Amino acid sequence: MDVFGTLYRFRVIPILKKWNLLNIILGAFDIFAIVLAFQLSYLLNPLASEILFLFDREYLWLFMYVTPLWLFILYLLKATEIPRTKSYRIIFIEYAVSAVAVLLILILTYFLVVSTRVPRRFIFEVVGFGFLFLLCLRIVEYKVFRLYRSKGYNFINVVILADDRALPFIKSLITNSDWGYRIAAIFTMSDTIKDKYEENIIILPDEYIQVLNDLMEVDMIDEVLHIKNRENPAEIRDIIRSCEELGVTFRLMPRGEDINISSAIKSEIGNYRFLTFTNIPHNTIALAIKKILDILGSLTALLIFSPFTSV
Repeated sequence: MDVFGTLYRFRVIPILKKWNLLNIILGAFDIFAIVLAFQLSYLLNPLASEILFLFDREYLWLFMYVTPLWLFILYLLKATEIPRTKSYRIIFIEYAVSAVAVLLILILTYFLVVSTRVPRRFIFEVVGFGFLFLLCLRIVEYKVFRLYRSKGYNFINVVILADDRALPFIKSLITNSDWGYRIAAIFTMSDTIKDKYEENIIILPDEYIQVLNDLMEVDMIDEVLHIKNRENPAEIRDIIRSCEELGVTFRLMPRGEDINISSAIKSEIGNYRFLTFTNIPHNTIALAIKKILDILGSLTALLIFSPFTSV
């Protein structure tokens, strides 16, 4: 049974995309993982006076302090989004770093924010269980999204400006369908690329680069990737300007030296590193604050409805 196809037919996935509900749902799952960590640690606490920690004021305040803090740290580590090509080792490291950071902050602020009724052992238990639950949750989500993309959903249409240097990368995109990248066209003068892929992919010569604008306007291109041994700075600036006007992401695979074009952020696709240019703001602190406000909204709703769920 194709679960994803069924969800599409019943308009579940399109509704999630339309109302941008997926990030809220994933954030709610993260909060729930921390709730489980608190509840399990609370049940192991001999000083617990309630069945649920939510009804114990000291532990509730600690939960209200730890949850936004932990999610804020995960956001700064760029671990809150479901990656397309990140390795499990990197995911483990990110969540381990977040757990260590939360633990250190809690230890430093223990006497300021923690009641004497909360034993120090509880702090270590919460961080340990939280790390375990959050990591397991993210791995499960990662596997589900990889399966989802391998079925042909949630793909990104890309155009590649290439020469022979791009051959290993093109092969990786085609081989790893779970990354969710679909090659719409390749601009190249490489006979090797042309002979190998022209039956399945549109191959255009470099002098037809003016067609790129038409592709971005008509074919819903999401990203343009530049992977060549040589760069033409003037041409790259023009392409970046066109991409910014049309809301298309431009990625440049550098050859090692710094290229002073405009502000860019470092990114990766698989094991390949890029400089990414986008018109989407990437002010980490501002976006993190917005993320925290969304988290607090979800957290408030959770606290409001928790008495009804415990009946």
